Amino acid sequence: ERVIEDMPSLRRLRDEDLRRTVLRLVLRLRVSAAEREEVEEIVRALHGTSSRHGSAAVLQVDRSGLALDAVDLGDALEGLPPVLADTAARLRALAQSAGPEGEVAQRALYHLYRLVRSG
Repeated sequence: ERVIEDMPSLRRLRDEDLRRTVLRLVLRLRVSAAEREEVEEIVRALHGTSSRHGSAAVLQVDRSGLALDAVDLGDALEGLPPVLADTAARLRALAQSAGPEGEVAQRALYHLYRLVRSG
């Protein structure tokens, strides 16, 4: 079992030789939207896809401690149509509150970020 609490540790894990390793990966970190994409990319590389073997022999991932910090998306949401810009502003305000509403707003901001980035 490997508990990952920061991005440099996850990047180092990606570079290790894990071909003969059964790995339970526990993610306990708060990441930005861009880092979240990198986390998913690293997990895909470790786990593999239907067309590519993963770098770990067997992988189980616990994402329950993976938190998204989507409040500060920088310039990623600049230039949106007014209705989307207003929605993003309201979601940012909601995302700063504690509890389930804040978490839902964080996820909504992340999905908006991914939608904008995909073009």
